[in-house]
Amino acid sequence: MEKTEKKSFLSRLLNFKNKTKSDGKRLYSNTKQTTTKIKLALLDLLSTKELAQINITNLVNIAGVYRATFYLHYKSLNDVVVDIERDVCDCYESIKLQMEDIDICNNMDVLIEKIGEYVNIDQKYLSIIINANCFSKITLNLRELVKELLITNFNKFNHICDEEMLFNINVFSGAIVFAYRDWIIGQDFEYVQLEKYIKQLNKKIFKKSSN
Repeated sequence: MEKTEKKSFLSRLLNFKNKTKSDGKRLYSNTKQTTTKIKLALLDLLSTKELAQINITNLVNIAGVYRATFYLHYKSLNDVVVDIERDVCDCYESIKLQMEDIDICNNMDVLIEKIGEYVNIDQKYLSIIINANCFSKITLNLRELVKELLITNFNKFNHICDEEMLFNINVFSGAIVFAYRDWIIGQDFEYVQLEKYIKQLNKKIFKKSSN
């Protein structure tokens, strides 16, 4: 059996190729290809520079597009930043769909491992995004996403989301996102140690509320 390669959020959401449906219609337009080139070029530049040090001329040269083409899609570099933030959140939103039929309260390790899988695959890009000051909202956005995922799932499987449970969900959502963020930035220890820590944290936070 052929192994399927796992892809990062950029290779899933920012796909260069014009894939086609069975009826021959293209799934990705020229617009998609162009915005992909622009976003990848900005991430490339942000790996070595601050946003304030980058100008549109730098960007279009790296992206291989005309300046006029850039302005067809974006008004400024900040618009590109917002678009990349949306791509990250769209990718992690997909975890919700994968968790729909799983009782996360009783299978929290499954969620931890799934998020960890995405973090590992996307490590290169997430490192650039987290280290770049211009993506100031991304950590908070992901924290809210995890929080919403847990609340929605707990309610679906009839777990009581009282004041204590909501507090625990809030604490855990913040802890897990910031733990992953700090690991991506520093990587001072092995990922298995991080995952072990998060699973222990889960037991301390949620076992108490279920007793």
